[in-house]
Amino acid sequence: MKQLLVIRHGKSSWEIDGLSDHDRPLNERGLRDAPRMAAALKEKGLVPGHIVSSTAVRAATTARMLAEGLGYPKDQIAFERSIYLASPKEMLRVIQQFGESVETALMFGHNPGMHELVNEMASGDLVESFPTLAVGWLKLDIEFWGEAGFACGSLEAIMKPRLLDSFATKLFLTMTDTPPPLENPNQINQPQADSGGGGGKCATGCGIGCLIVVILCVVLGIGGYFWVKGKVAEGVELFTSDTQVEIVAPQAPPEQVDAIITRFDEFGAAMEAGDASEPLVLTGEELNLLMHNHENFEDFGQMTSVEIDGDLLRAQVSIDLEALQVPINFIAEQFEGRFFNGTGGFSLNMGGGRPALYLEELEVNGMVVPEMYTQELSKENLFQDIQDSPEMEEFFNKLSDLKVEDGKLIIVPK
Repeated sequence: MKQLLVIRHGKSSWEIDGLSDHDRPLNERGLRDAPRMAAALKEKGLVPGHIVSSTAVRAATTARMLAEGLGYPKDQIAFERSIYLASPKEMLRVIQQFGESVETALMFGHNPGMHELVNEMASGDLVESFPTLAVGWLKLDIEFWGEAGFACGSLEAIMKPRLLDSFATKLFLTMTDTPPPLENPNQINQPQADSGGGGGKCATGCGIGCLIVVILCVVLGIGGYFWVKGKVAEGVELFTSDTQVEIVAPQAPPEQVDAIITRFDEFGAAMEAGDASEPLVLTGEELNLLMHNHENFEDFGQMTSVEIDGDLLRAQVSIDLEALQVPINFIAEQFEGRFFNGTGGFSLNMGGGRPALYLEELEVNGMVVPEMYTQELSKENLFQDIQDSPEMEEFFNKLSDLKVEDGKLIIVPK
């Protein structure tokens, strides 16, 4: 058994005029994400015996930064020009030449080839997106690297450098007091990095984007609440479906989408720097466009649609329950082939300097969920379990107000 980590380079910069594509450097985000991903790999015990990288500056820099974080000598990294914009077949030829004493190897390169390589080598698994600094962790059913080929292994996990990917399942586990599930590429959550100095579950570097993802993750976690609070079989029958509901992406001119993303990112950067003076105000339409077009939320856009109705934040979700990988067998069996299709209405405001998110209404499969199932949940501040996070506390301390009011999400900095 060999392990191969297929790693796309970090986020790169287009700001320097006259540079060739090969010479583009990492931007600020790429430089920030690389140490976090190294920490995540180290936490998993993924110690490389060999690192090979494209010669492109953005890939080579990513490789050196992860090597440093993993304690691998940077002067021993192999740089291969042939990996630059290579096809899966071309990269496979490089892999087949690895030394046989190597058990775990890291390869740094570029899309679309890296994305295609993961899908080609993983038997039966399909990765829909492979963003910058994504890691495809492959376990190969081979004894020698020369035997490497397409469909020769399995996908252990996809790791992405976003801070809140695992919050939905962690919320589910917090509510149910169940042990952590094994991480799996088909889970809603993906492994996340710990930045050590200021990262963690919901770091300030995540900024206002973190907050909106938290809101959506709370919605995604609600499905799990019912299965342990009531009778599993009856709950599955009442509140799930064997058909997934298609979430329709909103349409808007590209310039309108770009303007919303720019306004959002600029506010987030100002919040981090402590320079924000004007509130960020988003209509329901703008929030939904953001969810479906901003790269930070790409996994959620496929299963979530949001709108604002007066003073309610409303979210429609369609969740593959089998993908939750619940570690309790009799519950997991009930989830096979089932989907949670629902619409929730939530109130959001600040109280005592901290956010409060409450469930106001819930419909599942087109019917209103009876009060007997929601009365306990509706009394709980769904943000309560994250209040003690130092990173979130630091972020909330920068807010003067946070509310959904008159059809808008309003975030007011101090």
